[in-house]
Amino acid sequence: MSLRKTAGVVLLALLCTSATAVEELKGTYQTPDGKSQVELQLKLKAGRLTGEVRHEGELYAVEGSLEESRSRSDFMHSTLFRLFGIRVSIWKIIGYLGTAVFAGRWFVQMYASRKAGKPVMNRAFWFMSLTGSLLILSYFIFGKNDSVGVLSNLFPSTVALYNLYLDIRYHNLAKAANGGKAAT
Repeated sequence: MSLRKTAGVVLLALLCTSATAVEELKGTYQTPDGKSQVELQLKLKAGRLTGEVRHEGELYAVEGSLEESRSRSDFMHSTLFRLFGIRVSIWKIIGYLGTAVFAGRWFVQMYASRKAGKPVMNRAFWFMSLTGSLLILSYFIFGKNDSVGVLSNLFPSTVALYNLYLDIRYHNLAKAANGGKAAT
């Protein structure tokens, strides 16, 4: 197993444990290929990692930040700023924008219903549903890589797409039936 793969195993173990606020990672771990072991004696404090890793008889010193573990060329995941302790990246902004558009569709629906005096789902509602769902889906697919988020947003996007199709088809049929005049 190469040193690069070993480092990947170490970082994966640390990222998994950092979510549970473990401050020390100590022990012997089997590599994913099952051919060797990695001995870890690491400390994590305020996102900073220090310690030693022993692999195949070689001792390696470890020091760095978990933030530095991401590829520097991956600008979509890099931290733009922190807001209330939350690391904000371009992918998170896309997710926030999708959530805002998806939630904002209800204000559009409420306005259209109030104007019509009855419940109405206008075309803007379905466009906003589809746009918001696709933005949130892109965040969960490319930004977060979270299957739960993908599955929970895949269904609303297909429903919005289908309803948008029905709305456009209905208006085109009504327009043809009225001799080319738009239906009201």
